[in-house]
Parts: sequence; C-alpha cells; structure tokens
Amino acid sequence: MKSLRTTIKIGLPTGLSALVLAGALLIPASAGAEPGPAAQPVRAAQARQAPTPVPVPPPAPVAETPPFVDDGRRHVVENVKTNGYLIHFGYSNPACNDFDPCLVLAWEAGVIPPANEWFFEEGQTRRGHVWFRMRNAKSNKCAVPGGWAEGLPSVVVKTCGSSDEFLWRAEPDRTGDWRTVKFVSYTTSDAIRPVYGNSPNEYTVLHDDGYTPNFYWSVSR
Repeated sequence: MKSLRTTIKIGLPTGLSALVLAGALLIPASAGAEPGPAAQPVRAAQARQAPTPVPVPPPAPVAETPPFVDDGRRHVVENVKTNGYLIHFGYSNPACNDFDPCLVLAWEAGVIPPANEWFFEEGQTRRGHVWFRMRNAKSNKCAVPGGWAEGLPSVVVKTCGSSDEFLWRAEPDRTGDWRTVKFVSYTTSDAIRPVYGNSPNEYTVLHDDGYTPNFYWSVSR
C-alpha cells in the first residue's frame, strides 16, 4: 500500500500538493499546548514594556497664616533695631492725600496710640504665602510702595483699595516667632526698613539685605 504522501503527490498537481504540505506545517498548536521556546522571549519583552505607574506628587504645603491677620485687633508695630514705631507722617494733617501721600516713618518722639497701631486684614493666599493689607488705626489708610528716596522705593499710605500694591506678607524671624517679622511688598518683593537704621526717627524704604535687625518689627499681641 502506498503512503499518504505518495497518494497526495500522485492525485494532485505538483504545485497544489506542495501547498497542501505547507499548509499542514502552518496549523497552529492546540490552545492547551505549552508555548515553545520562541514564545518565551516575546512574553518577556511584553513584560518589560508594561507602563510604569506615574508617582503622585505630595500635596503642596498649606501657607501658614500669621496669628495677627484678620483677628480684628489693632497691633502696635515697633522696629527691632531703632525702636521707632511704624506710623505715617502727617497722620493728623488733612493736606496729606492720595496725590501727595504721607510717608510711613519709624518714629518714636511724641507718638500717641492709635497712630502706631495697625490692622492686618483681607488675608488671601498667593504664591505660597498669605498676603494682607496694612491699615493704620488712626488715619484708616493703607501702606503701599511709594516714590523713590535715597535710591530706594519709599513706603507711603493711600486710601485703602484692592489692587496688588496694597498687599503685604509677613516673614517671621529665623526662629519662626511671629511676634517679630519682616513686612514684604507683593509688588516689589522687598521689605520695609528705616532708611538708615541708626536712629528711632527715620522714614521707611523698601529693600532687603538679609536678616539684619532693622528689617524686623515687633508686633504686639
């Protein structure tokens, strides 16, 4: 009896019999069969290409609100270096106005409360800090950056508004004690200090040269 291969070869044209044999070789293995050696590298490559989980960043730290902001109280502000109180010149002079604003001073002589007292109000969070207005308790006007004096921006008061020039933040001393702070302007990024920092009766300017004491102000509780 002739073999099956011989029978196919005899019964079919030469080209067709070759196709039948080739098709037989391409029949897939059964579903339950183990993968051959060639399949194992493919699966390993697929495992290596699996997407890596994206790490979730930690939440941004919440800006700390100074304890004197929006507490509804008046606070005496005094310079640590010169002991001059933060007031503004002409605080009882009606000629002082928004077109010719009063200078803010670090003054000691003849200061009577509430001229040296301030409200810190309308706190809002921006740039990772809490910003607020500084309103003088006697004149009801707010501190803003002013014109130039001694090559630096001065500090003046105007009728309180909501624009960025009225915004300040407090920076505690290096121990983190909020009773002694710098006052930093939102629009200039500089801090208030007496212009020379040598005597108790000086006007104030905006600058920052680090952690020298004349940049710091004590804030009463």
